[in-house]
Amino acid sequence: MSSLVVCGLFCGMWYYVKDNKRKGPVSKSALRVLYQNGEIDKDTLVWRSGQKTWEPLANTSVRSILLKSSVRDNMYHMQRPTVYFRVCIFAVMALLGIKIYLSADYINLLLSIISDTPPTDIQAEIAYSELNSLNRILKLIAILSVLPLLRIGYKWIKTASVNALAVDKSFMYASPISAYGFLLPIINLVLPLKVMVAIVESTLKAHGKRIGSFDLCIISVWYAISLMALLAFLIYILLSATRDSEDGLFAFELFSVCTCALGIFAGLMWIILISRIEMLQNSVDKD
Repeated sequence: MSSLVVCGLFCGMWYYVKDNKRKGPVSKSALRVLYQNGEIDKDTLVWRSGQKTWEPLANTSVRSILLKSSVRDNMYHMQRPTVYFRVCIFAVMALLGIKIYLSADYINLLLSIISDTPPTDIQAEIAYSELNSLNRILKLIAILSVLPLLRIGYKWIKTASVNALAVDKSFMYASPISAYGFLLPIINLVLPLKVMVAIVESTLKAHGKRIGSFDLCIISVWYAISLMALLAFLIYILLSATRDSEDGLFAFELFSVCTCALGIFAGLMWIILISRIEMLQNSVDKD
């Protein structure tokens, strides 16, 4: 038995029982082939270094090989949709960064006026005109970028949900309605949180693991920051009606800086979370 332990420890191999005889050592890939060929099943006793006793295959860390081949074939690879989604998020973050820069120029111009040390009328007029022109261009670009972002985001969420359903039949958010509700959480603000938790939980289940504090922390921070950014954006739209006076314009631009900063932070959390889910789903059923 000592040689068995040494081999299992250094080679990461598995042993199984067939016809009341010990077989092996074999790799996880070999176990998968044996299962697919019907030579072993979920109740077959297996062992590797680190286990105290022989256990049924379904109770071990390699339970992911119990996934039917047809189920694995129906899973979509997450790399391409995640790359597209990540690029869109980076583009929005760049637009928000430019908006912060323009708002800072607005604030500096307004501070010089409020402090009674304004530039000449011509300088102020030129600066104000340039900033307004850049703002209009930025708003046009932002409006044009919304539809591609929503479209790619919808496809990513739908793909991640379909994959979660493929590995866990109890997953309940794979319908297009859930994906639309995720991106436009007007009726149910808690739905995005539930969907992300369910996706991560179902994918980890395929790895033989439970969702832990690390993933829960990422999801919680992502949800809190995204919700704050959404609420700040709605307030930003309401405050746009208070730009008649210099004080109102100053407060509006100051708030826009905070809103954009929240948006950038939310985008960063989106990137971290979708990258984490991509890694988990692409590694399902791999050695």
